Amino acid sequence: MNEVHLFCFYLRMQESSVAKMAESKLHENLKKLQGISLRTTEMQDTARSFSSMAKEVLKIAEHDKRSS
Repeated sequence: MNEVHLFCFYLRMQESSVAKMAESKLHENLKKLQGISLRTTEMQDTARSFSSMAKEVLKIAEHDKRSS
């Protein structure tokens, strides 16, 4: 092999390495986003539950106020 071929081979190896690193980072970020999505869904569910409970407490308080 001459120097040009060796240099081209070296560049292909570098590109392959960079591509693998980028793919790995992409998978890492995807897992982070999935975790964020899961936590967001859990927070939404908790907020809905809290809202429902607060409305129920308000109804009871209004009923008690009218009864007194």
